[in-house]
Amino acid sequence: LMRSSAASDVYKRQVQSQRVTFYDDYSYDRFVGAYMPDMSRGVNKISGTIGQNSAGSDIELTSEGDRIVYRFTPGPFMTMAVDAWIDKWLGREKRFVLVIEEINRANAASVFGDIFQLLDRDEDGESEYGIKLSPAILGWMQEYARTRVKMYPGDEEDLADACDKIGDYVERLCSDFRIPSNMYLWATMNSADPVSYTHLTLPTIA
Repeated sequence: LMRSSAASDVYKRQVQSQRVTFYDDYSYDRFVGAYMPDMSRGVNKISGTIGQNSAGSDIELTSEGDRIVYRFTPGPFMTMAVDAWIDKWLGREKRFVLVIEEINRANAASVFGDIFQLLDRDEDGESEYGIKLSPAILGWMQEYARTRVKMYPGDEEDLADACDKIGDYVERLCSDFRIPSNMYLWATMNSADPVSYTHLTLPTIA
């Protein structure tokens, strides 16, 4: 854990950083991700006949409208973790820092859930233990990773080759998901705040 002012200095120095602020009702769904309804990607079409008119012809019914589809919506942790992995896969390995403000205001054990076991790092800085992600997250990750790779500067042929390989990388990652060595989580807390839950010690930048 660190002072908020120190976190601000780190936040300004890093190439890619993001802040999140915990509060009493902050949840795993907001931090890691969750299934959310999405009406923008699906169209529900209904067609058929509902009878005949006086001339004996069929009365056709056609209706179109939005269809609610549930898709995985990532939180800041999952988005940054995938960004960091993509950077490693492309051989860039810049640093990614997720700064968690006021970590003691939320129930850290509840917010992190199964991600908690990823916080133990090996000597190379990668998670010592992995977890298996759901197929729904795999679908989101495949689409997101390909989109991100196309945004990178560089030789078009190299990036196209990377896009072809990214699917295999993502499948392996989802079957054994870990925090990469180039991603760091730093947390701040107000020691004078009477609200206190599980305190969490997170790895620091070497």
